[in-house]
Amino acid sequence: MSRLWIVPVLVVTSFYAATVYGASGETWDVTTRTVDGQGAGFVPETVMTVCLPPGGTKDPQQLLRQNEDCQMTDIKTSGKKSTWKMRCGSGDNETTGAGEVTYSTNSFQGQTKIVGRSEGEAVTMTVTYQGKRVGAVCDTTAPPVVKGMESLGEIMGLAKSQMTAAVAEQCEVANFKAVDLISPRFFGPSAACTGKEKLACKAIAKAVVKDPATFVKLAKYEDTSDLAIAKTCNIDMSATAKTMCKKVNGSNYEDFAEYCPEEVKAYSKESASSAGQGQAAKPSDSPASSIIDNAVKIKGLFGF
Repeated sequence: MSRLWIVPVLVVTSFYAATVYGASGETWDVTTRTVDGQGAGFVPETVMTVCLPPGGTKDPQQLLRQNEDCQMTDIKTSGKKSTWKMRCGSGDNETTGAGEVTYSTNSFQGQTKIVGRSEGEAVTMTVTYQGKRVGAVCDTTAPPVVKGMESLGEIMGLAKSQMTAAVAEQCEVANFKAVDLISPRFFGPSAACTGKEKLACKAIAKAVVKDPATFVKLAKYEDTSDLAIAKTCNIDMSATAKTMCKKVNGSNYEDFAEYCPEEVKAYSKESASSAGQGQAAKPSDSPASSIIDNAVKIKGLFGF
């Protein structure tokens, strides 16, 4: 997750990075804001004074100079509007984006929408920016002056602290349903939320004997994943199955078919009888029995 905070800061600091090539520029006041995919604030609104080269607002490569890990492509200008695409990183740390800026003599406004993955986690955010021309001649090599901050380092520090807080919230066990805690996010050598196993195990162990969805997901993990979450949490799946299989009903028998075949068959017969069919349905005539048969066949393909 460590790369996530770099993206919004990239837009903030790029106003400075883009200006180092010219000696004389114009003073602009710029306001930026970054929100995540749900509209929540990701980095606080930032107001700063920057020095841009004359005409710099018309050229995205000057206005938003990217770092060496990013590339801007498909840059187009039509009238008073410019658009572009961008790509940063690769693999589990790859993000892509599209941006636009509309400008006039004394102002500009635009946004960059970014989607992708950071350390394997999905990330979606939108960075908006508005600029107002102050007009005073300035030195383009000078760093931006940020309201309430004295240096570029403080900008980076603030963004990093905000990201640290966001990651901590994303790893707060109490914010998740037990079924969602059964995940590589909390377990395994590559867990993003380290040090949370004990709390996650406590929640899972409490729910697995009550919640069918938690039981089924944990059972599937034991069958198909290298992460032995039940073992890590000291959960006896055989004993748990005996308890949960008593809860087979019309809303869960399809999910339980693989793990509670006898109970599902019994439920199928009872349902058929209560429906007035006169006698218990044959296994081959029952939807539940068909589900069981298919589950057994599928498991056989994988040798378990």
